[in-house]
Amino acid sequence: MSLAGQDAAASQVIQLCLDRKIKVLAFDFDLTIVDIHTQGAWMGSADTLALHIQPWAKVLMYEILQRSDVCMCVVTFSSQPLLIRNVLRKCYPDSLAKINKIAVCANTGLQCVPYFTNSDDTKGKNCHLGLALDHIHSNDNMNVAPKNVILLDDDANNVRTAMSQGYRGCIVTEHFTLQKLLAQLKKIPTAVPPEKPLK
Repeated sequence: MSLAGQDAAASQVIQLCLDRKIKVLAFDFDLTIVDIHTQGAWMGSADTLALHIQPWAKVLMYEILQRSDVCMCVVTFSSQPLLIRNVLRKCYPDSLAKINKIAVCANTGLQCVPYFTNSDDTKGKNCHLGLALDHIHSNDNMNVAPKNVILLDDDANNVRTAMSQGYRGCIVTEHFTLQKLLAQLKKIPTAVPPEKPLK
């Protein structure tokens, strides 16, 4: 697909999200933004890792960074959030102000994510997503609930557990493209799901 075609597809993705009241696109990092798994132990440079950004993700994130009606965050089991932010800085040098504000919620000492829990709201990426929502509320002045967030992740279990808590979800499969994302988005009803009752 031509660059113009990819740009048009990215705009279409955003419009379908907005039609479904989705304001936040939450990206996994390994095997989603990039086409490799860093194991949270990348020893190379951010410049080298930036070469692994998947074409569909690069175009879509660029589109998000140009807009004010949607935003993005990164939710990852990696313990290298600064590396991830630096990769985004290398890829989008003209959007540094926005990239510096993006929530990058990772497994670090400051963002301790419990692995062994029976609580549905902390399983999978749910704890990360909750941290991202708190960040967006505080820094972007955007009122968002789980139903306004879509998780893009290669791990189907992470997507399922997020959806069980009211988030939207999309599984990033091998050889993923914006056309595949469009197809998944079209299956999401435009009517938002009901809020989960408080326990």
